[in-house]
Amino acid sequence: MGLTLLVGWFAVAVSIIVPRELWPRRRDWSGVVVEVYKDMGDRVDRGETLVDVEIEKAVISIDSPVRGVVEEVYVSKGDRVGPDSVLMSISVEE
Repeated sequence: MGLTLLVGWFAVAVSIIVPRELWPRRRDWSGVVVEVYKDMGDRVDRGETLVDVEIEKAVISIDSPVRGVVEEVYVSKGDRVGPDSVLMSISVEE
């Protein structure tokens, strides 16, 4: 799972990123967001599906690597994404 940790004084936020190895058959792949399951302010648990991406007729789920609250959602249904596209950010809870 692709993620970036941003450490501040009081909180840690995780950027949920489309991992490069999501579709290893091609280096230059792109896909379409077919479902976004969370909105800003929603709570998420580790392992919960956040976004589904369709690549060459296969739908692949991207799950949360952390427990927390969604701070921002950067994609919508129908958006085209590729490797390293930022999908959303989550404020991590312990």
